[in-house]
Amino acid sequence: MNLTARQFSLLLDEVAAMARADRPLAIGLAELNHRSLGRIGRAAGTLAKQMESGQTPDVAIQQIGGKLGSQAAAAMKALQATGSSEPVSQLAETLRRQSDMRTQMIAGLIYPLITSIFAYAVISLVMTTLVIDHWPTEILQKKDSIRFIGFCIWLRHYFWLPPLVLAVLYFLISIVRRLGLVQLPWLDKSSNDQAWATFCDMLAVQIASGLPLGDAIGISADATGNNSVRRQANSAMIDQAISTGDTSMAGPPATSSVPPMIRWLLQHAKQHTASDTVQQLLVLADWYRHNALRRSLFWIQFAPAFITIVVGGGAALLYCVILLPPLFEGMKQVVQ
Repeated sequence: MNLTARQFSLLLDEVAAMARADRPLAIGLAELNHRSLGRIGRAAGTLAKQMESGQTPDVAIQQIGGKLGSQAAAAMKALQATGSSEPVSQLAETLRRQSDMRTQMIAGLIYPLITSIFAYAVISLVMTTLVIDHWPTEILQKKDSIRFIGFCIWLRHYFWLPPLVLAVLYFLISIVRRLGLVQLPWLDKSSNDQAWATFCDMLAVQIASGLPLGDAIGISADATGNNSVRRQANSAMIDQAISTGDTSMAGPPATSSVPPMIRWLLQHAKQHTASDTVQQLLVLADWYRHNALRRSLFWIQFAPAFITIVVGGGAALLYCVILLPPLFEGMKQVVQ
């Protein structure tokens, strides 16, 4: 059963409320199943049955599905380790924020997408009818026009192929990005910043609850749902630096993949009180969240207008290029 980020955030809010009220999760989730409709109610019922059969909350919630399930499982581990509902509430707020941002980005890109589809349809129709059937014979027989005419004939038979290729490429890039094998600079910087903000928030909550730093790092990394952040945060460099207290084990900043401020804070955590470390982590979380928001606003405010202008202007220019040759040829014949 796959839940959306918004649905998962609502489910986690319910779990956090049960934890704050010291209510057994299995009983509370069973009641939520009876009073809630849709996926959230069914997910709560599934969780309740799995917990009653002896599964731990983190294992049960991970089976709900996918990347969000692993994030929720990390939050449930933090709940079990610290006894505090704050990790669950923090993840619920993060998922809600990400869902809202994703909705705004999709809404902003709908109009450019419709414009692109309409422009492709019009230009394809013009190229496959006007050029082949109505261009003057003198223009069609010119050497410079042969390749263009050949492309128009190919497009008449395979007009469906370019959109299909773009859809397949989008699907493949999405899979590769989800696996963390390839990074797109602007998009991935925004998602990585958001992941590091989540990491700092979760780590601060767990340190404030008294969880050992080494355990808190692993749980916080899993709660981000970001494979790149998870690999970096769980690297041997950080583990050695924390266990030995030797900051030289981390290597020079140029060779480290962990953001410098987070790396420095983790390396020197033993030299500060827990409250100081928590405050510094919260400041870092706000800073990374601000950076993620600033980059995301580009796709909400500027990218739709830019795409619309480029696609619309390119389609209009190509339309003029296709329409003008027969028009000039007809005017020439009139003059003669």
